Amino acid sequence: MNNETGENSNYFSQNLSFLKASYPSLYRDLHAVSGMPRFEKAKKGGLTIKLEGVYIESRFDPENESRKLFGKLQTRPAGFFVFLGTGLGYHINFLLEDEGAGGMLIEQSREIFRASLFIIRPDVLRRIVPFVGVDVKPGEIGALLTEDALVVSHRRSIQGRERYYSRAGSLIKNCIREIE
Repeated sequence: MNNETGENSNYFSQNLSFLKASYPSLYRDLHAVSGMPRFEKAKKGGLTIKLEGVYIESRFDPENESRKLFGKLQTRPAGFFVFLGTGLGYHINFLLEDEGAGGMLIEQSREIFRASLFIIRPDVLRRIVPFVGVDVKPGEIGALLTEDALVVSHRRSIQGRERYYSRAGSLIKNCIREIE
């Protein structure tokens, strides 16, 4: 952790407390993560990180750019979202602004997910079922999906991990077909 996270540290501690109580195995896995990506302050506010030479979120204005990028998806009624890749979670906060909306999150990288706990609002995290650092199985996700579930990919977060996310996406589509 570095001092760029100052005001977001409260989110982080609340999110960790929730995970400890609700997902103890994931909580232990996150504590085993040795390093934390270095946060950088974006030019217009907000935080971003750089992993493997790629900024996970905008270096200019991550929150507003996320709103622009995912804005058209918010016009649909509150529903169920499947997030492939966490990014830092700006898009998740935005899409789950409506308290009736929920979702599941599939993230291969424990490091990215752990970093996102500084950004994802605690009230939003409580409406997400996280699958982090694991291969998802039909029995685990099938019961959570609805036929109107919307799959949302965070392009920068899945970059370099396309095979994992392609497999997860195919599995989700097959589970949704079975529901219909």
